[in-house]
Amino acid sequence: MINEIVEAISGENGLLKEVYGDLAKPGVKQVGKALETVLGLGNTVLIPIQLLNTKGKYVVKSNLNKYREKLESSNTDDIVQVAPEVGVPILEKLTYVTNEELVNLYTELLAKASSKSNCGMAHPNFVNVINSLSPDEALLIGTLKGKTSIPFVDKTLKRSTGQYHIIQPMITKLEDTPGLAFPQNTKAYISNLEALGLLNVRRDIWLDDEQVYTELGQRHEVHVNEGSEYQPGTKKGVIEITNLGTMFIGSCVVLQA
Repeated sequence: MINEIVEAISGENGLLKEVYGDLAKPGVKQVGKALETVLGLGNTVLIPIQLLNTKGKYVVKSNLNKYREKLESSNTDDIVQVAPEVGVPILEKLTYVTNEELVNLYTELLAKASSKSNCGMAHPNFVNVINSLSPDEALLIGTLKGKTSIPFVDKTLKRSTGQYHIIQPMITKLEDTPGLAFPQNTKAYISNLEALGLLNVRRDIWLDDEQVYTELGQRHEVHVNEGSEYQPGTKKGVIEITNLGTMFIGSCVVLQA
């Protein structure tokens, strides 16, 4: 039975031939070894690729080529069979997801799951995390690799009695991230990433770098009427990248040059 599975995957008429064309192309052998179990289960929508329309085939081939490229430099001895809990849902997503940022997260996680030295980083729930990200959020995640925290300020109106209320929360530099489709949604993105367990918003601690807070405080000017009992102010805070967030970023994000 196992020989039939291997032939169906990597033979002259198999799936890899359908996707990659040239079985001698760098990385194809590694892909075949990594996905042998997953594709052998027969429960992935990649099996009947010949039934897809032209656009569908293009998406599948483009996405799986990105995965193949990630495995090109890997020694075959370092390749392990991907756990179905990780591989099956990722392959299903790669049949229709076209956003480059999301595809990069999926394929990098799949590549980690294919590596003997890195497969421990590929937690099955990370697939669900990516499923819950918008393209903008995936882009923001990509900017966080190598960082431990992000400073922010809340713009406030404060009374002489010390009472205050926040009128502009969580002003950061993240909204300046190039490529964001909706930078005005950055605060909502931070809230979603916090709900997913990747970030932790702290208003009880802050960084020692006063300059960064001064610069943030100069954004979004707050004006009050003359004689008002309220005066504009700022409150400092920091957005921590959690242990789970660090692990997710390490598993799914490639450090950009």
